[in-house]
Amino acid sequence: MSTMAESRDNLAVPVGEITPKDDYIIKEFYTLTNLEKDIKSFVRKHGNTGVYIWINKENGKRYVGSSINLANRLNYYFILNFNDNNLAVRALAKYGFESFRLVLILMPNSDIREVRGLEQHFLDNFVMPYNVAMNALGFSSGENHPNYGIGVSKTALEASSLVRSVPIFAYDYNGEFIGSYDSIDKASKALNVISKTISQNRDTGNLVYNLYYFYSTEQTHIDLKPVPEKVNGLAELVFAYDIDGNLIGKYSSGGEASKALGVSTSSINKGKNTGKLISNKFCFFSTEQETPFKPIPPKLPGKAKATFVYDSDNNFVGEFGSVRAAAKALNIPKSTANAHVDDGYLIGGKYYFYSSKKE
Repeated sequence: MSTMAESRDNLAVPVGEITPKDDYIIKEFYTLTNLEKDIKSFVRKHGNTGVYIWINKENGKRYVGSSINLANRLNYYFILNFNDNNLAVRALAKYGFESFRLVLILMPNSDIREVRGLEQHFLDNFVMPYNVAMNALGFSSGENHPNYGIGVSKTALEASSLVRSVPIFAYDYNGEFIGSYDSIDKASKALNVISKTISQNRDTGNLVYNLYYFYSTEQTHIDLKPVPEKVNGLAELVFAYDIDGNLIGKYSSGGEASKALGVSTSSINKGKNTGKLISNKFCFFSTEQETPFKPIPPKLPGKAKATFVYDSDNNFVGEFGSVRAAAKALNIPKSTANAHVDDGYLIGGKYYFYSSKKE
């Protein structure tokens, strides 16, 4: 019979009086190299259902979760994102997999209620700082709910209940099953896709973010949509770096990076792979860079320099006292003008900006 004794010290918390079934399997990954491959191989061999606990070796903080499809559920953590709502994902992005260990408690013959029951045991009895919701169903209840005591109209309650009660079955871009969720809200939180997007694309066959298909019933066949050129098995990724050249997030597309960082998709696409800072904050690349690298610095404030403007036919338009003066006279956003001095970019399809007069 499996026991929890071996993992008690490894968890750095007493796991309490748990009487596991004979078929519970406990496995701890200390060194998370080849993590994705090792986990998938292990869980698929031993049942793929159970509880997982991430443990930060540097500060002892933990996160507990559960799934009836652990291999696919844990895929979520491999797309590191500093701006993810899930604190464990953000911590993994910040500290790196080498700073964590992972405990898996596989429950191959257990149903979802028993799996969630074990997850709830950890939430009820031990400190799990990375868990925001302290209910295994994914939300607070009763007096702990953020809206406790606030009056809500009957119509709003009915509508909210209807949305939350729709089951969601999620599949990846290859048509492989990721997981089933009791509601749109839960699918939204698990996969980091806004509820409205799931609702609008449910049962349409649309490939959301080039990553997911959503259905209200289990599917036996999915008509796959073509996926753009892939990097590491996903639609082309976007890697974002800060002004010091440190990685701050990895996103499934320019659109996802745009939502997370508040930079327009067009700006990301134009600036991607140039090494230039966008909005004087971020650099974007389609492949991971060696860090920290040195971004092309923004222009420092100082004495204004003359700006020379030419039209699309390279005819001289005029000389201005500064980029700002030229931008104002020609009704061009200052940030756009500053970003394209001397780079040969035709601003607004009309003007070239140079710091010296062309011969």
